[in-house]
Amino acid sequence: MSGSHDWYRGRVVIITGASTGIGRAVARQAVAAGANVALVARSSERLAELQAELGGPGRALTAAADVSQRDQINQAVERCATHFGRIDVAIANAGVEYLGPAERLDPAELQTMLDTNFFGLVHLAQAVVPKMRQAGSGTLAYVSSPMARVGFSWTAGYAASKSAAEAFLLGMSYELTGSGVHLIKVYPGPTDTTRPYLPVERIPQWSAHRPKEPVDQVAGRLLDAVASGAREKTLSRPVGTLFLLQRWVPGLADRLITRIGAVPAAQRT
Repeated sequence: MSGSHDWYRGRVVIITGASTGIGRAVARQAVAAGANVALVARSSERLAELQAELGGPGRALTAAADVSQRDQINQAVERCATHFGRIDVAIANAGVEYLGPAERLDPAELQTMLDTNFFGLVHLAQAVVPKMRQAGSGTLAYVSSPMARVGFSWTAGYAASKSAAEAFLLGMSYELTGSGVHLIKVYPGPTDTTRPYLPVERIPQWSAHRPKEPVDQVAGRLLDAVASGAREKTLSRPVGTLFLLQRWVPGLADRLITRIGAVPAAQRT
């Protein structure tokens, strides 16, 4: 993280999906920058480990919750607001990604992605935005995915869940005009995190072999993006380039996506 250290000093940041990956790295860097954090994830054990690492409940509050369950998120947000007195930043980071051919996508997996990637954002937004609106300030950040805008082979269900969340944010952004509440979408590129729930054969070669950025680097860029006040930020240069091509030279973008994201015949069977 660079340039945003002072912005986070004394702020209260709630992070979903905080026990692993990008969320865990964001929590560490936010605390290092002077923020107080509320850590939300399903695993109370992992949250407790991270809380101890970050200095205990004085700096890091834990709230075990499943983002797909509205009541649990409401309770987590209330606990954070009561403990720290307010919520300045909410980062909707929790996500799940199942890959596979669209025509064979398991309905249960699609439902899980919608429950986590879409409703997880909705539940957090509906819990924190009224508090931010009352305070006259606050930022809600959604960790989206390039797949929400470009799509690749075997990502149709995941892309749909992320696109739905973006459409929700767009509508909400107009409702919040003049309220002091800011919304931002961030787009990480390929990141060095794990998906233990996804068998190796379900990961297409284009995904398995693409270069991945260190998670700490991605987390730092994410925090910088939130502090910048922008409406959206790409955290990876290749992703930004692909978005530009899609906007200005869509035919070329389609050809690149088709070629880069091709699934070998051996994997398609």
